[in-house]
Amino acid sequence: MKGFISGNVSSSSMGDEDRVRARFEDIAPQIHASYHQRSRANYLEFSSRSQIQ
Repeated sequence: MKGFISGNVSSSSMGDEDRVRARFEDIAPQIHASYHQRSRANYLEFSSRSQIQ
């Protein structure tokens, strides 16, 4: 009985993990693109400030 319950739990969590991974793969490129643009803008602003001084 114990093994059956744990096996049932692991299989259901595996389904959730696949669902989350699929959703993340849809979202990840957008997150990466926006983060890259923001970090590049920050870098350009910082480098231009340091050159002025």
